[in-house]
Amino acid sequence: MRVYGFLFIILFSSIFYSGCITSSAVIYDENTKYSATNPKKVKIFRNEPPQPYIALGEVTAGNNSHMSWLENSLRKKAAAIGGDAVIITNVTNSAVGSVNQYGGSLITKHQLNGVVIKFKNSENLPEVSAQNKL
Repeated sequence: MRVYGFLFIILFSSIFYSGCITSSAVIYDENTKYSATNPKKVKIFRNEPPQPYIALGEVTAGNNSHMSWLENSLRKKAAAIGGDAVIITNVTNSAVGSVNQYGGSLITKHQLNGVVIKFKNSENLPEVSAQNKL
């Protein structure tokens, strides 16, 4: 019976501490639609890429998960709106929890913000009609 109790505590702790990743995407131009891309091919940049690009929107992912999981969440959101890459614009790390005379726990929460981009030489850029050109 002790083994089951111990396994339950480990399982509960891993679920509690891993948490769910919250993510969101904001599209700059709702009238322009792009075909979804493969999330595995979406690149993450920490600096401005050298290739010319179009900014499609912004993505955010956060929680107390590992940073690579947050990056994968950004990739999925960016791919859904047709992005080729994400330029990370902000990384926030904060400790949350409580500590008292009996102990306590602190959890580090992370948040990544980025701009979703599509490279101008990408194959699935939409056609721009003459009336939409300035």
